[in-house]
Amino acid sequence: MCPGNCRSTLKCRGVSRFVSDAVRKELDAKREDLCHAYLRANEDEGQKEAIKEGEATVTYGSNEG
Repeated sequence: MCPGNCRSTLKCRGVSRFVSDAVRKELDAKREDLCHAYLRANEDEGQKEAIKEGEATVTYGSNEG
């Protein structure tokens, strides 16, 4: 359901497209920063350990029946 009075100005699909486009513009503008942050996190030993622990937890939980 469309919030507020958007029906009178835009169809709900138009609002969704507007929001998606706005988010995409922000992400595109920050793409390089996000890429560098991802690479730094990938090199962080603490981050790697946390990922392994999370994967082990998910794997263990999926084996319970």
